[in-house]
Amino acid sequence: MEINKGEIMSNKTKGYTDWTEVAKTVMQGKKIVDVGYISKDEALNYMWNSRGIYFMLDDGTKCIVMRDDEGNDAGVLAYVNTGVDSVLPVIDMDYEDRYLNKKEK
Repeated sequence: MEINKGEIMSNKTKGYTDWTEVAKTVMQGKKIVDVGYISKDEALNYMWNSRGIYFMLDDGTKCIVMRDDEGNDAGVLAYVNTGVDSVLPVIDMDYEDRYLNKKEK
């Protein structure tokens, strides 16, 4: 199923978008081929103070975890499995520079 942005916006203006179907179209059946934290430059480009997780799908789609749907900052990614309930945290860039002394870009 190909995403038709016009159709999504049309449904949105009617007050309804089946976001589960959009999520399935974007991610279902695809493989994660790369995972990491976005670079400092990318975070600054979004005007964020933190770096968060991204994952790349085999079709070239880059999924970035955001704090909210307005993209106000990086967000945590929760993961749950038998006996495990945790998060991959954001990395605060001020903390990173001050205490971890990383010069990552």
